[in-house]
Amino acid sequence: MDLQDIISKNTSDCIHAVSMSEYLTMISRELEILNEQQTLIFTDGSVVGCTVAWGACAVVLFPTHGREDNVQTATMAVGVKVSSEHCDIEGIIFGRTFVTHFALCYRTVVLSCLSVCL
Repeated sequence: MDLQDIISKNTSDCIHAVSMSEYLTMISRELEILNEQQTLIFTDGSVVGCTVAWGACAVVLFPTHGREDNVQTATMAVGVKVSSEHCDIEGIIFGRTFVTHFALCYRTVVLSCLSVCL
């Protein structure tokens, strides 16, 4: 499931009729609704400065609503002379490892994954 599709499906009718602040509030509400039902995991990767440079990736895991004290983050260096896309892919792989660890630690069954757009 792609987060961008979920949000755009629920907000596309009114996106041109609202301010950026209102749009961001709508996105926050959509994320809260999703988080009531499932664990959310966000990954990202980036490079410093140029298109090819030092790169890193990060994972943020938001457990289901009611377990906010278990929000977890992790970062990982990817390398030198890497592209942003490479860092994004490493972030996704890192995120999948994070999901597996979370599922084992909290005995949670992970039924679906949220994909990201590169």
